[in-house]
Amino acid sequence: MPEGNQKESAVGLYKPIRLIFHGLKFLLFIFASTLVCFVSSIMHSIFFSFDFLIPKTFQKLHGDLFFIVSQSPTLLLSLWRYKNIYFYYDQDIDQKSAILVSNHQSAVDWMAVDYLLNKFGRVPFIRAVIKMSLFHIPICGFGLFNRGYVPVYRRKNKGDDCGLLKKCMENLISYSDDFIMAIFAEGTRRNPTISKIKSSSDEGWERLGGKYKPTNWVSFPKSGGFDTIRITCGDKLKTILDVTVMYKKHKGESKEFDKFMSPTLFEYINDPNIEIHVLCKHYKAEQFEGESPLTIYDIFQLKDQTMEKFYKEGPNSLGLPPTQYKPGCLSCLGSFLFVLSYLIVFAMMGFKMTFVLIFLLYTTCQIKYQIEYKKYI
Repeated sequence: MPEGNQKESAVGLYKPIRLIFHGLKFLLFIFASTLVCFVSSIMHSIFFSFDFLIPKTFQKLHGDLFFIVSQSPTLLLSLWRYKNIYFYYDQDIDQKSAILVSNHQSAVDWMAVDYLLNKFGRVPFIRAVIKMSLFHIPICGFGLFNRGYVPVYRRKNKGDDCGLLKKCMENLISYSDDFIMAIFAEGTRRNPTISKIKSSSDEGWERLGGKYKPTNWVSFPKSGGFDTIRITCGDKLKTILDVTVMYKKHKGESKEFDKFMSPTLFEYINDPNIEIHVLCKHYKAEQFEGESPLTIYDIFQLKDQTMEKFYKEGPNSLGLPPTQYKPGCLSCLGSFLFVLSYLIVFAMMGFKMTFVLIFLLYTTCQIKYQIEYKKYI
């Protein structure tokens, strides 16, 4: 066979093999994440049953366990991706009793926010407003409920969601003075190429009477959830964390950037040329009160301007020195051993017995979940 044909044959064979390898790597990540959610929910259910004894102590245990378990896939993934994650923030940020407002471009956004909070050492204190469908995932949904995550139905009657959010926030601040409540105010992932979302966003800005310009990089934010959290927290709220997640893709070793929107989770895991840039600004809660207060609309207008500059001029336009994310090896090793021990247990001969016990525990927890959840409806 001629040498040229041999090379073409080798290249043709290499592509499907590489695709299969990336696919298996992605499935392994999803599988590990599912296992971690499973373990996290079961362990939280056990701790949740003893909350009535020493609420403060068990809430702390909740947070520590949540950090160890839920961070496993994120930390392990970070081991070969941390060099491409950059943060820009002031060193004097007050991170206690805060609302975190982030834009939402991709399924990778939650990981970027997670990386940031991990760097701040604030993961055990995080709560979030998330869509109700995530609570329907068996076992995982119960774990989210135990952690104090707040479900929203996205109903036309916004009062229903805001009423539930208000009750959940009242419950949270009654036993905790230190928290971060995260909210993706756009409500859905934003991709500038989707004309339907762009059109709906433009209409939202127009309804404000021409005070704000239509945006290109963020969607029109929903203010109800943000205002409900802010008003319910009252004096306990100290800071508004304004997080903007941006993505860049460079051409291999040349470091020249391509025009690039937002990656899917599959693309991020498999493409080493994708960079995540996370800008974190902060405002005092008092700035959203008074005669001429800031609003969530102002935040998203500034986000749009920041992203516009970033995609035109690059990271230097952010005006802050970058800090790279470097996960702790001990944290990664501990998380990995935790998941590995879980796999070993389920590989033993006692798998069936273990499954039966977990099923009984899950059934009991689901009953308790239904009883507790009805209090908020």
